[in-house]
Amino acid sequence: MPDDASAVTEEFLAANGLAKDTPLVVFCRSGRRAGVAVGALAALGCTRAVNGMTVEAVIKALEDAKAAAGPTVADLLGEAGVV
Repeated sequence: MPDDASAVTEEFLAANGLAKDTPLVVFCRSGRRAGVAVGALAALGCTRAVNGMTVEAVIKALEDAKAAAGPTVADLLGEAGVV
């Protein structure tokens, strides 16, 4: 994601191969900018963008999902288009 939420445009989505139904977890140091970015994505019609808050919170959520016999971290990141 760009540093500035105003840079989240249709062109940004297209240039990065992101469909509007692509699962996206947005995070930053405090979660505030991630929330702004999720709002910008929602305004563009993105339906699966969520505020993961901080990298620590995202890692914990992924670890918790794995511990609960849910999808693996690789599965989640692959679905989100990270890997």
